[in-house]
Amino acid sequence: MFTVEAKIARCRAVSLGPSREGATEIAEKSLEDCQTQPSVENLVGGRSQDIRFFRFEKDLEKRLQQRRAAPRMLSQEICLSLAQKLLLSIILQLEGKSRSLPIQETALQFFTGRYVNRDISAYGLVDFCVALKRDSSDNKVLRLLRSVLEGDLDPAVLGYVLLRSEMVTSPLTDMDQFRQYVHKIYPFLEETEQERLLLDFTGYSQRSVSPPSVLGFILQMILQHQEPLIRECEDVLSTHVETRAGHLTAGELSEALTELCPLLNRSQIESSIQRSVTASCRSLIPLLSAAHIAAFHLESEKRRGNKAADHMYREEAGRSGNKSSESEDVRNFQFLHNLLHLLKSHKG
Repeated sequence: MFTVEAKIARCRAVSLGPSREGATEIAEKSLEDCQTQPSVENLVGGRSQDIRFFRFEKDLEKRLQQRRAAPRMLSQEICLSLAQKLLLSIILQLEGKSRSLPIQETALQFFTGRYVNRDISAYGLVDFCVALKRDSSDNKVLRLLRSVLEGDLDPAVLGYVLLRSEMVTSPLTDMDQFRQYVHKIYPFLEETEQERLLLDFTGYSQRSVSPPSVLGFILQMILQHQEPLIRECEDVLSTHVETRAGHLTAGELSEALTELCPLLNRSQIESSIQRSVTASCRSLIPLLSAAHIAAFHLESEKRRGNKAADHMYREEAGRSGNKSSESEDVRNFQFLHNLLHLLKSHKG
């Protein structure tokens, strides 16, 4: 059976990874930077209060409701547009195209860039958070974004989702093709595990196989912490835990990424750890977050050797039905398809 452990064994000889000391220094510097980030209170002109941890929108909401009777209700279309642009900012950080910031600061900076006045920027963020809570109940991508903003998931999971969406292409119209697809992207699964996955997909899709339904199923597995590659990474990474149960230090994660992702050089590994520590402002990285990081890099390596044709997304999006009859899976497929094109346009 092909496993991530087997890949580690084969690739150790060509490892280019950093020492624990280098990764630890990077993490400590990132935590120091977190200490200097402005608080929400400072943003809206109030008392200084530490908001390095999560659910910062509640603190914003509490302060601003004293000045405004109720938040402005954003339409779902505006919420999706803002979410798409915010996701682009996060992905650019993951790819090292812009400076890494705590995830809260990324959101604050995004809205500050849209409005000149600090209070108006804060109002805009509160309005977006309210709309995100409302619309995330029936939109898996928004639910993932909300979980990242609240600190429950690592931002790397968003990059992983985008990479997975690039692999969901035609032809995917029947269960035989889906079976081949599962074998291609999860070759480490045993036969019984593959059969269980096929059964779960049948229940999810009601035997309606299409790129949107496949991507929707993957999103659901990620949200339910059942996605096979992330779980496999979590199992492998757990063998590197030494300091605290369920968590990795920067050094432990550095050592693990060195083995899991041998094509990453020292700078890439240190940057990856720095981004995670900066985003969360935690000195210890939860095992699930570390698994998101590892899965993102493993899929990135695969992606570099397997470029998908962009026109396939354009064609599939055009075949997915009219807007009046869109399912959640089709909307998510089109949302991520548009985000991919935004990212390519930004790079171009």
